[in-house]
Amino acid sequence: MIVFAIFSVFLMISTVSAVPKINSDPLMDKIKEIEEYKKTIDEKLSDLTLNVESEGIIDIIKQIIQWLIDFVRELIVLVLQAFKLVELITYLIGLLVTLYELIMAVVNYILDLFSPSFRLN
Repeated sequence: MIVFAIFSVFLMISTVSAVPKINSDPLMDKIKEIEEYKKTIDEKLSDLTLNVESEGIIDIIKQIIQWLIDFVRELIVLVLQAFKLVELITYLIGLLVTLYELIMAVVNYILDLFSPSFRLN
């Protein structure tokens, strides 16, 4: 931008001053050349910025989708672990019921030894 301002000053000075056209033409050509070069650079920079922004947005969308996929996977793993925990608790309850029945059977056998008519249910 500063370069453009400097060349604009040169352009104004050359057009305002009473320099013969022969002397100002080479300078005017150089200024036009530099302005065209600046426009080309600005266009390429804007194209580069648009490409970076579009790739940036695409990368952000990819990251969001990847995060959602990872979240769903973790949620599925959590649900499966909860089901396994419920199955384990059910299995432990079954074991406790079996243990209770075995303890009751042992108590009944011990009671049968001492008093055959008395039983616990």
